[in-house]
Amino acid sequence: MNKMIRFLLLCSAALFFTTACNQNNMQSSAHKKAQKGKMIFQSSPSGAKISIQGKMIGVTPRTTNPVYPGMYIVKFEKEGYQTQWRPVTVEPGKDTLTEIKFKPITSAAMITSTPRGAQIIKNGKTVGITPCILTGLQTGLHKVRLQLSGTVPQEISWEVNSDRPFTAHAKMIANTGRLRITSEPKDAKIFIDGEEKGLTPFNETLEQGDHEIKVTKYGFEPYITNIHLKRNETRNLNALLKIQPMQLVITSKPAGAMIRINGKDYGLTPYTFQTNIPGSYTVQIMKDHFGSEERKISLEPGNPYKLDFELSSEMGALEFVTEPANVEVFIDGKKYGKTEADPHNPNLSKTFRVNDLLQGVHTVEIVHKRGTPPRVRRKFTIRKQQTTRLAKTLKIWVPNVVLVHKRGWRVTGRVRDMKQDPIILESKQGVSSGYPKSDILRLEIIKDGD
Repeated sequence: MNKMIRFLLLCSAALFFTTACNQNNMQSSAHKKAQKGKMIFQSSPSGAKISIQGKMIGVTPRTTNPVYPGMYIVKFEKEGYQTQWRPVTVEPGKDTLTEIKFKPITSAAMITSTPRGAQIIKNGKTVGITPCILTGLQTGLHKVRLQLSGTVPQEISWEVNSDRPFTAHAKMIANTGRLRITSEPKDAKIFIDGEEKGLTPFNETLEQGDHEIKVTKYGFEPYITNIHLKRNETRNLNALLKIQPMQLVITSKPAGAMIRINGKDYGLTPYTFQTNIPGSYTVQIMKDHFGSEERKISLEPGNPYKLDFELSSEMGALEFVTEPANVEVFIDGKKYGKTEADPHNPNLSKTFRVNDLLQGVHTVEIVHKRGTPPRVRRKFTIRKQQTTRLAKTLKIWVPNVVLVHKRGWRVTGRVRDMKQDPIILESKQGVSSGYPKSDILRLEIIKDGD
């Protein structure tokens, strides 16, 4: 009985192992017959290392050799970026694309200082004021500069190679001296390195180093100097301001008047008087035939001044009319031109005017080369700022036509009205004759140039 049982058990075991072997052989044969696929890897940024089951197979972008279908665990690494793991399933006969977008490794830094309020400058830009936390710092070397007015600038540098935060504390060391500025006169504006700092007197701390000092006051020349202030030093500076030249512009009507200031002659108007001495000044101007005028003025620094004088003429004028026109005019032997014909009365001239004649007795003379007599004179008197008008017309007898009679004879004389009939011809001053137009062959006009 026991032998039978053993035999049955051995047969069953043999059958089981035979069946199992057959199944394994069938699965191995099916696996060999399955179609392989490829894995395609891409990343942003590229150049990432690719590892499958601990074995590096290259860098992105990468296409693998054909592999059996199934699931694979793939590792992607790139310096400065977070490592990523991805499951990749390959299906029979298909290519599988895997795209990776890396996130950079970033860290944070907490910067503090004593005293607080220091500027944190990174890459030339202010990124915060202490105390401050800087975030989003990528891997690599970082450097900041701490600046606080009145202290020595400090630099802090560190390297980020993980997401672990960085902390730093800076003790700011004072680097100031004291500057005291006075000026004569006081209340002058102060500029230090181009920045306005108020009025003198000035007493404040200032960073050590080189500084440009400028002191200005309206009406004074700027005081400019450069100083080198040392740490813990007290520097005293007294600015002596020089008065800018004060200008006084002097004009007059008419121009050309002589100028006298505080008893000293300075030229003719218009004139610009300059002085560095403030105070009261007496200005007098004088011009021949216009008299003089005097004024007082007080000059102060920084103010422009102007004096306008208008002098009254001590001269007068002369007006007269001549018969005929186009005669030369002389006054006291000086020629003043020719009279012009009056379009409304051709026998007379327009009113002739002579200005700026001195007070007193003068002689006016009219001249015409064909006149009888050739010169006529008359005395007149000029009074201050008055116009003297001669009551009587200045006359000089001048022939203006040649009458040609039909009988052949010719008569030279003066005709006042060419349109009337008979023609009245004055052959001599005061001697006239009438000629009917029917007896006249023609009238020849004598021109002034003839």
